[in-house]
Amino acid sequence: MIIEKNNEVNEIEKINESNEPIKEEEKKIEEKTLENETITKEETKEETKEEKIEKLIAKKVLKDTPINTKFSCATIESTPLSSVNNPKISVDSPIKVESSGIFSKPYTTYQIQLEQINSKVRRRFSDFDWLQNILSYLFVGNIIPRLSKQNVGDKFNDDLINKRILDMKMFLEYIVADPLLKSSQIVYDFFTVEKDYEFNNKKNAYDKIKKPINLLQVKSLDGKDSSIINTENDNIAIKIKYNSELMITLFNNISEKIEIIYENLKNVSINMNEVSELLHKISTNEFGLEKKVCNSYQSFSEHMKIYSDLIKNQSDLFSKFRDKMKFFRREYTSIKDFQSIVELNKLNYLKAEEKLLLKKNNLFNKGDITKWEMKIDSNLNITELKTNKELAFTKMIPKETESVYQSKLVYGYYNNRLINQYKMIKKLICDSNLLIFKDYFEKQNNFIEDFNLNVGKNISTINEDLKNNENNSQNEEKNIELI
Repeated sequence: MIIEKNNEVNEIEKINESNEPIKEEEKKIEEKTLENETITKEETKEETKEEKIEKLIAKKVLKDTPINTKFSCATIESTPLSSVNNPKISVDSPIKVESSGIFSKPYTTYQIQLEQINSKVRRRFSDFDWLQNILSYLFVGNIIPRLSKQNVGDKFNDDLINKRILDMKMFLEYIVADPLLKSSQIVYDFFTVEKDYEFNNKKNAYDKIKKPINLLQVKSLDGKDSSIINTENDNIAIKIKYNSELMITLFNNISEKIEIIYENLKNVSINMNEVSELLHKISTNEFGLEKKVCNSYQSFSEHMKIYSDLIKNQSDLFSKFRDKMKFFRREYTSIKDFQSIVELNKLNYLKAEEKLLLKKNNLFNKGDITKWEMKIDSNLNITELKTNKELAFTKMIPKETESVYQSKLVYGYYNNRLINQYKMIKKLICDSNLLIFKDYFEKQNNFIEDFNLNVGKNISTINEDLKNNENNSQNEEKNIELI
């Protein structure tokens, strides 16, 4: 399974034959690049024989990691939700529920509908939080987006409820877009179990399911999955980490700037509404103004009120835009977290294989075949085993070798899942962004049309008042001349 190459075997044997420091080899090790990343030079100190062997083996391990294999795993059972494409999900109709228990607190429930399976249930935010946690726990190879944090303030504030509605809707759209997750009975029950006590019983049952501890227990649609390790995938994983960190920063900055725009627009709307009320007060003719003047103030008051409402709609639009940017930021944070899991599995595998190769090297050098923990049959040439290191390495300590190979498969599985999940999430975010911009420009267009219509009406009214005022002035002048 693991085969040493002749040039590397010779290098290790040379070190074993001499305790003299090999400056030239030391320099090569220090300056060698690993997957396009330069290994930092260590402090200039003489290394021991064992340290040099470790570095050479580590270099060999990293160079000989390619793998592309399929393995058997658990098959997920399909549900009516499995065949749903382009799901139409709605989250709306928030209702405040007053609890009857002494220590219970009021909470808000939301109506969840999925059109394609004709489902309608009510869920609270803690149910969404539970769904996120249980999917993260049981579907170890999937990136599950985060939800916004529980609010410690007023849970019944309209702004918070609207934010949660948007957040929960995007979360469910993401879950149902994933072929594996939407086939889960957990997700199907979330959308279809109507009675609270039945859904709580379901949650308790799912909470008792144990987390997958090996690749045989992970789930796929057809009972097969892939473990892939190669230079290209490693480079893609590095780019994913860089892109995720960059996008987290960008989406965070965007949401902060939009927050400022939102607050400013909201304040403008409030101030314009107050101006409208003041203008209306003047138009009531309490101050002895002429009727035509009062009418002008009233027209301007109505214009300011309409404009105030339009600005408020603009601020609400930016509020949704901001919350969607925050959701995207959390998605990229989830990608970054998953990438950390990939790196951890990579590190565990490399350490395990380094340790294994060092152990095999020591066993071979000692020459005691009884310590190799392998079955000896008549087909084996003992003399050849003791002299052929490449052959010996494929036979000795098979259980430990298999264990390291399994850790290699796990790393390749997570690495492959990271790349596939990242592609899916990028597409979802891209599609969502297009819908955001489409919605924004459509509402902007409506805003401009409504504003222009209102301005046109007011200009016509004011022009008519001015014309009437001019006619009245001419009549007054004629009356004065007659007098």
